[in-house]
Amino acid sequence: MTSLKPGEIAPHDGFYIIRGYSVFLRQGQVMPAISPEIPEIETEVTSYLTENSEEQ
Repeated sequence: MTSLKPGEIAPHDGFYIIRGYSVFLRQGQVMPAISPEIPEIETEVTSYLTENSEEQ
């Protein structure tokens, strides 16, 4: 797994690591900002990924 910083674009489909979290991104998707201080992060990331999947 490769580490990406928030705002970086995934070069290919796969799992990426950010701050101890594993995130699956499709090629061209932007790594979201993930922080344990954000209690709703699971909901926000899930909603974001669901919306983007439906658009494709």
